[in-house]
Amino acid sequence: MFQQNKMATMGEMLENITHQWKQPLSAISIISSGTLMQRELGIPFDEEVEAKNLNNVILNVEHLSQTIDDFKDFFKSKNKTLFSLNKMVIKCINVNSNNIKRHNITIHNNVSNQDIKGYENQLIQVMMNIINNSIDAVEDKDTKLIIIDSEIIDNKYIQISIKDSGGGISEEIIHKVFNSHFTTKETGTGIGLYMSKRIIVEQFNGILDAKNTNFEINGHIVEGAKFTIKLPLSLKN
Repeated sequence: MFQQNKMATMGEMLENITHQWKQPLSAISIISSGTLMQRELGIPFDEEVEAKNLNNVILNVEHLSQTIDDFKDFFKSKNKTLFSLNKMVIKCINVNSNNIKRHNITIHNNVSNQDIKGYENQLIQVMMNIINNSIDAVEDKDTKLIIIDSEIIDNKYIQISIKDSGGGISEEIIHKVFNSHFTTKETGTGIGLYMSKRIIVEQFNGILDAKNTNFEINGHIVEGAKFTIKLPLSLKN
């Protein structure tokens, strides 16, 4: 079941990366074709324009490289490593950037640079599952917002919360969201949140829960779901 969950997450990541690559590849193709055509037609080059085009190619290649690095991290060994929670969240957002931009979703990442020792790729699976669910929840809403916060509690725990403006989870089923094979999606497997909770509890000695919440945005009260991950700071040692 763990492998099935990892493969499902991997599939979502590959799909997102495929979409992310289309735009920079198209830009590189257009710039290269235009430059080649200029040479073939003997059109004089504007040095400033040429420098700008080359810089755009470099920027697009760097973007392609970054998406590969983010995806590659997902396959690293299962050994515990010291990693930044903020950088880990940024990786998850970057991999989902195409969906986020396509649906005009705003994400606020307020997670601190707190380092923690643990299984980063497994925590990425958890964050990917929750963020993907939040994206699905807000994509057809008027207010499309996901907020990721963190705070230190009693100098013993770090708590990460992911809340969205998706309207929340029905009170009739919210207590079932972590059950094995429970899903409200037509193509869902129902193991994403189940495995997420197992990872947090068994691999991080932490807590993962979900509830509905209200919060104010630009003077308006919106309702959504809030997932909270609580990890002991002792994992640093």
